[in-house]
Amino acid sequence: MSRRLPSTETLRAFDAAVRLGSFSRAADVVHLTHGAVSRRIAALEEDLGVALFDRQARGVRATAAGLKLHAVVADALERLHTGLDSLSTDRPPVRVSVLPSFASRWLLPRLGQFRGLAPDIDVQLMADYALVQVGRGQADLAIRYGTGPWRGARAELLFEETLFPVASPGGTLEGPEALASATLLHDSDRADWQLWLAAVGWPEPKRHETFNDYHMVLEAAASGHGIALGRSRLVEPDLAAGRLVRLRPEAVTNPRAYHLILPPAPLTPAVERVADWLRRTAAAER
Repeated sequence: MSRRLPSTETLRAFDAAVRLGSFSRAADVVHLTHGAVSRRIAALEEDLGVALFDRQARGVRATAAGLKLHAVVADALERLHTGLDSLSTDRPPVRVSVLPSFASRWLLPRLGQFRGLAPDIDVQLMADYALVQVGRGQADLAIRYGTGPWRGARAELLFEETLFPVASPGGTLEGPEALASATLLHDSDRADWQLWLAAVGWPEPKRHETFNDYHMVLEAAASGHGIALGRSRLVEPDLAAGRLVRLRPEAVTNPRAYHLILPPAPLTPAVERVADWLRRTAAAER
């Protein structure tokens, strides 16, 4: 007799728990309670006769058997999504609202990967500074930088980052005396600089240049206008290309982070595939 297949909800909960390392976060993604996710996975483990997770104080970690099963489940869910979407004759674009700096420095270089995986889905990026109302006719998803919460929406952490000073090649920053004569580059909020200076115990210099977008801050630094505070995730391409150099080893954890903003209502299959790809891509780079 063939084995009875688990429900799609159970497989989606299992997939989310492996990716996110947490039953609670998986529950948010699949719109179940923590208890429901835990019970479904316990029943799956009992049915298979193997432990799929190591339960830890702060989340869960997939066992070797869990990782083996996840490879099959993730592929099956992706194929199912693709098959369902292929039957639809009306496929509106999935609109993703993002900050311009995040779009140009993180999302766009990776978007080709998603288009290769899901050529049937048209992703439309919307560069916005203000948070649009996701799921209410303005955007299907959003990615925002901050601490939250965001009213009227669900927020999932994509990734955190560290902060450290960067400048054009040849730049140096030997100590607070050198910083006193330098120009600090930042966007309209210089709280990141104040956080880093407080951590190293240096006074804040008097000379500043302000820009309305972080992409422009890094471009100004690469052009030799001063010293910027590098956000580890967004500055990586410039460091790798040699356009910018890291000036100090000291780094601080940014209290603000990048979040995936989702509507309160369940997602359509196409929007869920985009959201899931964003989660997996971010998780792979943590």
